[in-house]
Amino acid sequence: MKKRIILYSSILAVLLFIILIVGNFFYNFNALAVDTIELPQNDKTDSEILKLGKAFKYTIDEYNKILTRELYLANPSGFMNCKIGELLHICSMRDLLQTCSIFNFEMRKANDDLVNHFITGNGGGEFTSPILTNEVRKNKSTKNYVNFAVTTIKKYLKKYNGDIYELIKDNSINNEFQMNATFPKFENPFTGLMIAIHVTHGNNIKITNTKIENNVLKCKLEFDIFDHYGLNSDDLNCSKIKIKFKDLAGFRAWYYLQHSVNYKGKFKPFITHAIFYEDLEIKL
Repeated sequence: MKKRIILYSSILAVLLFIILIVGNFFYNFNALAVDTIELPQNDKTDSEILKLGKAFKYTIDEYNKILTRELYLANPSGFMNCKIGELLHICSMRDLLQTCSIFNFEMRKANDDLVNHFITGNGGGEFTSPILTNEVRKNKSTKNYVNFAVTTIKKYLKKYNGDIYELIKDNSINNEFQMNATFPKFENPFTGLMIAIHVTHGNNIKITNTKIENNVLKCKLEFDIFDHYGLNSDDLNCSKIKIKFKDLAGFRAWYYLQHSVNYKGKFKPFITHAIFYEDLEIKL
């Protein structure tokens, strides 16, 4: 038994040496300690949706709208694969996102891509966009969070003299994130980020590409900030500039597309990711 224990210890020591000197080690923690649970969809009848707000009557009436000559002439190609109510809801949702991106042309394109992913049958799963990632990365709240994360991780790596294995065992770093970190939140209603993400659901940080040269630990931090692209009932009562979201036709249309049993689960929420990297160096 003693020989076996010594053998296991030797193997572990070799692995740690390879990890610290060669690199390509991943330390991954979810800084918000939440699961990426799926949002509900295809779960409400018209009568249930109507209870969420009287204005949903107009959204439901749109679904049942009869195609008129005027509507067809306004967009003849749009009626080839959609029912009239579906097209009206999609247009209303798209108008909402474009209006909320009025001061940021790049985010107008990113939000259009998000809508297309939602409505073209490719919904569900995950979504990434270089534009969205860039806008998230350069936002002031993201910069503040990244600075906090870099400072905190440096402190713990310094504490353990660059020993990432010891860092993994110390759960207090997660506690420090929970207690002291201010996570990215996007509040400007007209720059595109608020309607695309608003409050982030969670984020993962990976420590990778580690190596030690001349008593200096070098590594990369991979930030993966993610959020649900979809709505739940609580979102309807959020407000900005004294307007509840459920009072906006485009917001109601988005909720109806996702939740109404009339659409039979055609429009699925998904996870958006903004993934970027920061270099980190610590003199040991």
